[in-house]
Parts: sequence; C-alpha cells; structure tokens
Amino acid sequence: MMKKLLILPPVLAGIILLVLAIRGSAPPEQAAVTERATPVRVVTLQPMAFRPRILGYGTVEPARVWHATAELAGQIEYTNPKLRRGAVMRRDEVLVRIARADYEIARDRAMADLAKIDADLAELGQAEENARQSLKIEEDALAASRRELERQRQLVERGVSAQRTLDEQDRAYLTQRARTQDARSTISLYPSQRQALTADRARLAAELRQAEVDLDRTIIRAPFDGRVAEVNVEESQYVTVGEVTARLDDIRASEIDAQIPQSRMQALMQIASPEQAPAIGTMPDLAAMVGRLGLKATVRLMVGDRVIEWPGDVVRISDTVNPQTRTVGTIIQVNDTYTLARPGSRPPLIKGMFVEVELSTDPVADAFVVPRPALVEGRLFIATAENRLDIREAAGAEVFGDVAIVTGHVSAGERVVTSRPSPAIPGMLLKPYEDPDSNLAADKVAPR
Repeated sequence: MMKKLLILPPVLAGIILLVLAIRGSAPPEQAAVTERATPVRVVTLQPMAFRPRILGYGTVEPARVWHATAELAGQIEYTNPKLRRGAVMRRDEVLVRIARADYEIARDRAMADLAKIDADLAELGQAEENARQSLKIEEDALAASRRELERQRQLVERGVSAQRTLDEQDRAYLTQRARTQDARSTISLYPSQRQALTADRARLAAELRQAEVDLDRTIIRAPFDGRVAEVNVEESQYVTVGEVTARLDDIRASEIDAQIPQSRMQALMQIASPEQAPAIGTMPDLAAMVGRLGLKATVRLMVGDRVIEWPGDVVRISDTVNPQTRTVGTIIQVNDTYTLARPGSRPPLIKGMFVEVELSTDPVADAFVVPRPALVEGRLFIATAENRLDIREAAGAEVFGDVAIVTGHVSAGERVVTSRPSPAIPGMLLKPYEDPDSNLAADKVAPR
C-alpha cells in the first residue's frame, strides 16, 4: 500500500505538466483542400466533308443462269469437248447437237410438198388462162350464131327461106349457148380451187418453217459468255423434250445480294437526304429513295492479306426486311470481272464467294465527325473552355462504323471527350489532351 502512495505524486505531476503544455501551444494548422482534375482524351470539332458509308455482306451469284433445255427429242450425236464443269463457253459456241437425220427428212419432205403445191398452182393458172381463151371463142361463136338466127328469121318472114332452116339455126344457137355457159361455169370453179391450193401452200410453208426451226433446234448454242455449272448429257444419250442438258452461269455480270442492317440503311438516307428521310416509312419508299440518291457500291474480297476491289452498281433493293436479321437485301451488280481478271493477282468473282459490299453517297459538307466511343448512350461528353464536364444529349447522331455524325448540339472548336471518365459527374474538372488515335481526317474516315 505504501509503495502505491509513493508512485502517485510523480504521475500526477506528469499529467499536470502535459495539460499545461497543451494549453500553452498554438492551435494546429488545417490542410488546404485541392480539386483533382481527371485526364481525358478529346477531339476538337471541325467541320469536314464526310462520305457516309455502310457495309453489308453477301455471296456472289451470276446475274443470269441459263438452262440448256432440249426442245426436241432425239439422240445426242455431238457434245463440245470443252463442255465440262468450270469451263468457259463463249457466246454462240455449240454445246450439244441432237441427231439431225429425222429432222432433215421432215424438212426435205416439207420442201417437196411445197414444190408440188407450187406446181399445182402454176398448172391451175395455166388451165384458167386456157379456159378464158376458150370462153372467148365460145362467146364469139354464140354472138355469130345469134346474128345468123336473126337473119334466118327475117328471111322466113320475107318468104325467102324455109322454116326448116330457121329451126336448124335455132337449135344451133341453143347448142352454142350451152357450150358458152359450160365454159363460164368451168372458169367460176378456178377461184375456189386456187383458194384451196393457196391454203394448202400456207400450211406446207408453215410445216417447212417448223421443220427448219426444228432442224436449227438440234443445235444448242451458248446464248452468252458463261461458265459451265452443270453437265447432264453424253454422246449417244437419248434426250426428251424439256430435259436439261447443261447449265451455264453468266460471266459478264455477277450479282451480290448484300444484307445490310435496315437501321444503317435508314441512317445513310438520313444523312444523305435529311429532307426526304422523315417520309420514309415503308420498304418501297426506301427502295425509291435509294434509286434517287444514286448510291455508289464497292465490292471487296479478302485474299490472304490483300484486299481486291471492284466497282458495282445498285440495281435493285428488296421490298421486305428479313425478320430474323432485320437486314435489307440490296442487289449489287459487278460487270466484266472475268475480263479484268489477272492470274495470280486478281481473280474473277466466282459464284459462292463471300464478299463485303460498301455503299456510299456523295460527301456531306460541313459535317461534325467524332469517334464512335465519344457517343455514349445517345450523349456526348464535352470539355468546356473551363475544362469542366458538360453532358449533352445527341439526338439525331448517326453511327457509321467507328465514327458518328453529329448534326446538332455542338459547334466548331468544341472538344468532345473520347475516353469516358468514371464516374462522369457534370461540372467535374477535366485534364483534356488531344486523342492521338482519333485520325478523323476526311480522307481517312472509313466505316470499319
């Protein structure tokens, strides 16, 4: 107990000294609070000429497909040695020939029948001419007989001639009149005979033309430059009417049914022709507008690390939207790819190739283009002149690949944030620096 009492006085003295020291010291200084700036990448807006572009993908198909259908029945007597799958056949080149003997006989028979009918018509014409000459003779004889009959009647009336002579002349006159009438009747039959022969000739002429057509149909020729896609016949094989002997794909023109998202197509229309775009409500409207805008098409094929391009034409557009993919079928035609082909460097467009299609319009002047990451849920982040964050709605902005076109809500010289700060608080302090990866030069902006 005594030991505890001895320790207490020093402890109390220490506490008293500590309190006195605290009371006598100056109050602590408070640390100043400094606002921290968030680093962000920005692009400075400048109006530029921008060519709107959208991408689609599709498979190459020939513009025309021709089925070499047999129009006659018969045995194949000739097939072109080149008629093999993959071979190229030129226009008017013979593919297949059906045996011609039977059809040559039919033609010769028709020619002989026609020659006979021509001879019959010539004979009829001569007979009619002879009959007309005979009729004239009979008519002259009838006139002479009538005059003689009148003379004999006068003689009888004067008592110079006998009644018997008058009666004989009367009988002679009647006989001559009958002969004249027979001649006239004969001539009246010639028109109907000629009409019948003329009808027969027309029929035989048609038979001859049909025989010549059939003979020509024994030869099946390529209607255009094409690539053989299918061969179904060989020599000595019998074919029936309607049987397909071969199939030919057009190589002069290829088509790509490029599937393009409907939203992208409408965005292209909105940028290219904003005064007409609001009226677009149906696919026929869209198809009509595509025709008016004169869209340009570029077809691309990836071959290893190389990109091969062909110019194309937008020839038509589907009037419906694919309900599964929400895409619009846009038909692009590319001409003369075989002519432009170069072995080892530039292949032709062959059926089945999967290609990329780019559609573009004329450049839009004074457009504000920003990188796509700058558009966040329909809003733009702006670094103000005071380096503060301003968040704006960007209604009407249209996305094209990795860029977006802003048609309102911004002005030249403003800085758009391309790297979203987190958290993004309006008015927060920013430390902006130009985005080195934006690359928004007018000739560099692409839809990828």
